Amino acid sequence: MVAYLYTLTYSKGYTMKFKTFTWITLFMLLFSVQSFAQETLQELAMTLSKQFHKQKIAVVNFSCINTHSFTASSIIQERLTTFMGSDKSLTVVERSKLDTILKEQELQLSGAVDADTAQIAGKLLAVDVIITGTILYLTNNEIEVYARALDVKSGKILTTSKAIIKKDWQDNGILNTIKTPTTIPQIAAEHFKAGSDYYSQGKYSIAIEFFNRVIAHSPDFANAYLYRGVAYYKKGKYDYALMDLNKAIEINPELSQAYYQRAIFYKFVKVEYEGAIEDFDKAIELNPNISSYYTERGELYIFIKDYDKALADFNKAIMLDSNAADAYAWRGYIYSIKGDNNKAIKDFSKAIEISPQLIGYWIDRATVYYDIGDYKKAINDCNKAIEIDPEHASEAFVLRDSIYKTIYKKH
Repeated sequence: MVAYLYTLTYSKGYTMKFKTFTWITLFMLLFSVQSFAQETLQELAMTLSKQFHKQKIAVVNFSCINTHSFTASSIIQERLTTFMGSDKSLTVVERSKLDTILKEQELQLSGAVDADTAQIAGKLLAVDVIITGTILYLTNNEIEVYARALDVKSGKILTTSKAIIKKDWQDNGILNTIKTPTTIPQIAAEHFKAGSDYYSQGKYSIAIEFFNRVIAHSPDFANAYLYRGVAYYKKGKYDYALMDLNKAIEINPELSQAYYQRAIFYKFVKVEYEGAIEDFDKAIELNPNISSYYTERGELYIFIKDYDKALADFNKAIMLDSNAADAYAWRGYIYSIKGDNNKAIKDFSKAIEISPQLIGYWIDRATVYYDIGDYKKAINDCNKAIEIDPEHASEAFVLRDSIYKTIYKKH
């Protein structure tokens, strides 16, 4: 059996023009919402879509107000793009194309986008309306999303709307847990906060400059090297990244995040699985309650075909976080390899329940249905993957074609 497991990662960051988002802007936004709160992002997208019939739309980054979660911003941007893209009366710029254009122009759009920047972006993207906004964490698992539509010609806000949604994903990046320190000089702490803010928004070049300033004032502050190392990693400057991660561990051998990030480096850049496992082991020893540590190590065990250890890690990840969609999906993959198709389907179904817009989960489940001869359900799952994201569902098209051919041969 071939499984089509996908994991969405959000690691793109560009240098850009940036204007500070003020609490005055937030106040105006909070009290200018023109429509009632929607229950889901899909309903919010439908509300916005109805107002922009036959227009070209771009959905850009949402700013996180009270947390450092670039993952949340990216997921909400991705889902709104998908939902609005399903309305055939609109033309919605594909996110990959959007990112390419903005990267080429070294421009980043966020929830704090101003009228001038909106007009510039509108010309670059050849769109009529830009959808952006802010994200406010109400609790660890509940988020309020404020969306606003900007007319690119005038820069004016056309409409606003909001939704209160459940966080059904795991924030990508343990760095989000690091708070501004109080044990270093105030100027260094201020630079660290600014750097971590820019980092969380994907503005890695600017972030690196601030972490340089932190290190100039506090050369023994391990978290500055950790953050700068990961920023270098995001920019593809791997030698600098490894030096900084090593330095963070040298300064603070108890910093679990540094071992975790270095393990990721060994896993994907150096492809040194032994070193990666050692670092994952150390990160888990220092902090055994982080679900993603086990998920990442479990994936690595799959790479080396140690399925029993991988299964144990995914079980632990799920025990720590019942919404760990990737852990369910990878565990389902292992069950499918072992021939336990019922458990595989159950886990893929759970992953779909948690993150229904990730088409890989639908394709994985379709593959198992195909293997057991339940062609109707397999075709339904392929159709769903294609409906969600037709431009990136080539595997679903191929699998569906194989199913049709199998049915034809049997008849």
